[in-house]
Amino acid sequence: MTSRREDIGNLSAEEKRRLLAELLVEKRSRGVDRFSPLQRRLWVLRRMEPGIPTHVLGVSEVRGPLDTAALQEAVRAVAGRHELLTGGFVEVEGEPVWAPSTSVWLSVPVVDVSGLAPDEQDREIGRLVAREAAQVFDLATAPLMRISLVRRAPGHHTMVVVAHQLVMDQASVGLLIREIARTYTGTATPADMPSGGEPATFAGFAEWQRERLATPAAAQDLDHWRHRLGGLPDLNLPSDRPRPPMGGRSLSGAGHHWRVPAGLAARWKEVAAQTATGPTTAAPATVPDVLLAAWLTVLSRYSGQRDLAVGLPVPGRPDEWANVLGPFENTVVLRADLTGDPTFAALVAQIADARAQAMEHRETPFEHLVDELPQGDSTAPPLYQVRFVEDEPAEVTSHAGLEWRQTWTDAPLAPFDLTLRLTTADDGTLAVRLDYATELFDAGTAASMLLHLRTLAEAATEQPGQVLSALPMLPPDEYARLTREWADGPAHTSEPRLVHRLVEEQATRNPEAVAVAAGPERLTYGELNAQANRLARHLRKLGAGPEKRVGVIAERTTHTVTALLAVLKAGAAYVPLDPDTPVERQRFILADAGVEVLLAHSHHQRTWPETVTTITLDNFGSGADDTDLDAPIDPDGLAYIIYTSGSTGTPKGVLVSCANVAHATAARQEVFGESSGVAGAAYLMLAPFTFDASAAGLYWTLGHGGRLVLPDPVEVQDPRLLGRLIEQHQVTHLDGVPSQYAVMLDVQPQALKTLRFCVLAGEALPAALVRQHYETLPEAPLHNEYGPTEATVWSTFFRCPPDFDGDTVPIGRPVPGARVLILDEDLNPLPQGIPGHLHIGGTGITRGYLNRPALTAQHYTPDPHHPGQRLYHTGDRARWLPDGTIEFLGRTDTQTKIRGYRIELGEIETTLQNHPAVTNAVVTTRHDAATGDPRLTAYVIAGDVGREELNTHLLASLPHYMLPATYVFLDKLPLTPHGKVDRQALPSPDTVLDNGPARREHPPTGPGQAVAGMGDDEVDALLNSLMKGARK
Repeated sequence: MTSRREDIGNLSAEEKRRLLAELLVEKRSRGVDRFSPLQRRLWVLRRMEPGIPTHVLGVSEVRGPLDTAALQEAVRAVAGRHELLTGGFVEVEGEPVWAPSTSVWLSVPVVDVSGLAPDEQDREIGRLVAREAAQVFDLATAPLMRISLVRRAPGHHTMVVVAHQLVMDQASVGLLIREIARTYTGTATPADMPSGGEPATFAGFAEWQRERLATPAAAQDLDHWRHRLGGLPDLNLPSDRPRPPMGGRSLSGAGHHWRVPAGLAARWKEVAAQTATGPTTAAPATVPDVLLAAWLTVLSRYSGQRDLAVGLPVPGRPDEWANVLGPFENTVVLRADLTGDPTFAALVAQIADARAQAMEHRETPFEHLVDELPQGDSTAPPLYQVRFVEDEPAEVTSHAGLEWRQTWTDAPLAPFDLTLRLTTADDGTLAVRLDYATELFDAGTAASMLLHLRTLAEAATEQPGQVLSALPMLPPDEYARLTREWADGPAHTSEPRLVHRLVEEQATRNPEAVAVAAGPERLTYGELNAQANRLARHLRKLGAGPEKRVGVIAERTTHTVTALLAVLKAGAAYVPLDPDTPVERQRFILADAGVEVLLAHSHHQRTWPETVTTITLDNFGSGADDTDLDAPIDPDGLAYIIYTSGSTGTPKGVLVSCANVAHATAARQEVFGESSGVAGAAYLMLAPFTFDASAAGLYWTLGHGGRLVLPDPVEVQDPRLLGRLIEQHQVTHLDGVPSQYAVMLDVQPQALKTLRFCVLAGEALPAALVRQHYETLPEAPLHNEYGPTEATVWSTFFRCPPDFDGDTVPIGRPVPGARVLILDEDLNPLPQGIPGHLHIGGTGITRGYLNRPALTAQHYTPDPHHPGQRLYHTGDRARWLPDGTIEFLGRTDTQTKIRGYRIELGEIETTLQNHPAVTNAVVTTRHDAATGDPRLTAYVIAGDVGREELNTHLLASLPHYMLPATYVFLDKLPLTPHGKVDRQALPSPDTVLDNGPARREHPPTGPGQAVAGMGDDEVDALLNSLMKGARK
């Protein structure tokens, strides 16, 4: 050995490093490794994020006369007894190596705050803890621990301990403080001192842990966890900011406290005792189980998930290492199933059983679970993102006139998204603390979580036999704000009037004013009203009246406007049909709506049944009575039926009443008022008559004396022709969809200079488009509107301010007469900031779907928060913003909007699958890389067939706007572990644009192929996910 040492002494530094690397490889090949799985992951994490302070900390109050010099010596003596504190960690050829130090110097600086008031002392100590916790250790320099002492008074000190997780866990911090106290007073026990035999070391524990992992018992434990945690989803908890990427985290944290009232704590004990004696309870429940059940219920409400998990720290220190410092602590994952809406008591029992099972298998290292269980590519930490900790009462050590009491301070570090702590004081009182990552959550958000936990916990313990969905989470004032104050639009200032009566008044007041302009045609208010009256009388003779349906082939002409108005005057309901509707779809709509009379133009080729009476609009006579009809119209009578895309493959008709249209039109005037200038407007209506948005411009304009400008089918598709039309008519008002308006701003901005009022709806409004609008038209207000056909045109609106600088444009507040609620799946209102299902109530809610009672019952339900009223389930996701406006977050189903048209992707999929050569098909929306506009992409498994044939097949029954922009032909569709189509794994169409049957895209079939095709960034992301286990 001596000669070997001499030889080593003659080696250069580089040669020493090479030799050390060879020895390291040799040791690893023999299975000799002094590092635990946790230490290895912490090491890798440090390499990836060198600035992250992965620390544990402890704070103790020391009362009595304290000799700081003697304390310094006691600290050094204790540090010298523990192997992990006598060395550092260095890297050799990419491997961690523990390097013992010849001497360890550990000073204990003293900070004197005795001159400050007690509150200021606490704040100063908090600042000290934060500074110490944020300071990163040099891993090569021993010891990886810092101790500071704060003098508060001559006989009162606070000791702060910060250590790296490579050398200590939280329990080790307490062990260290107790050993320092005993050493200081000379009362150290024999167990504290090194014996004559081989002392226990953490390296020995790591070896024992590796040996155990090779045993059958460890394999059984791992099988348990595979079964228990298989398919566990990430907790999709809404946050105020997106999760930072690996390398960009700081782990900064803060906390909120709640002292549990004695009465509530007593009820928790009662619930636990009752659960423990239940007939189906396999394990006794505890007070922490009761709190955890309430916490999981809150997390379920926030996330919308019923399958969720939390991490529970458990002791991992065997008796042989009872007095050894090191990162022994392990974590078990407790998974809860809230499906089926169990009672609160049942959930408490489930948690007690799950905790008991977890403790039986607690010796499996958490890092081993991360390695063994499949992980997705999420940036969230694996298996759990929320931690639940039960802190024991503060430990008090008294020696030689000194009292050492461990205490807690607000966590300056947050390695987890959220950590809920239950602490028991010496007197038995309970306190709850919620630590949160400030990178993700605002202080107000965390405070609200804690308030919601308290509210639900109080209700649950009053009624433990109640189902979870019936337990209130919101305090009364917040509930009232979310279901009334923010939810309700203003009341109407006067009783809304039927829209055809408004047009009649304008015809009396300004008969010579132009009402409608379409191409070369002009129709004054007097002419429009007279023609509509004549046609209405004729329709009445043909049997048109209340609840009767009249079809209208709705071209963009003055005749169509006359036809729609005439049907309303006759007391019937119109059913608009697009002139380009495929024959099959047109026949279905006519039959489904029971249309017996159809209004068309002379050039329309007859494709409808002979049994349908046809009136040719452009040849209709002029000799009949043209005075206003005096027949009363029931406001609750049907006004029109709009057909929208249906998920079953056939369109569905929405039944809109006269009152619905009257309320929507009155609300528009009340919101925008005379200042909108609609009375003298030239209103360009871009929406087709088959789209419910057309009712907005149509009846608001004609009901208040404006001029309606209709582009022809060619103009509406060409921004240059539209610009010319705007200039020709000096258009002042415009409504359209954002994607179309964006093209107009890009191509013809100078043509828009006459605009004074702009409404965009039908799609999400990009923030960049708002800024572009005001750069072009700084004086023209821009409004973002939202509303499905089922709620009559619009339900919310947002006036975009000229200085808008947000990332997303809100859809605003409810319009007059409307009610908007954001609810969870159990129809409970959700707090501000939490995404949920958007429901609409109020005067705009339509009757339902024609001939679809089951579908109507599914989407139109009683309002549980306003008895006697109804809600429409939109299928959209949204959340409340702090100012009471609403942010639209997208769809919850496969419905989408393309250029304002509402499209059920399932209808396209069903139609594609009806082609004899197609085996399967999936349709998705992808955003164009250049424009950001949504585009339909079809993924098809088919025989010898191409896009042209498939387009022809689709056009036989679907309108043109439902054609996919891109086809991707596959041999098979990627599936999830549950056998469903994995839409996230579908290949990007950018790489396989319009591939035909001869060119197929094969989804990855194995990890080797997947990795081989990854780019550098993807490899980095995968590598990051493998290191997420180092999170204790």
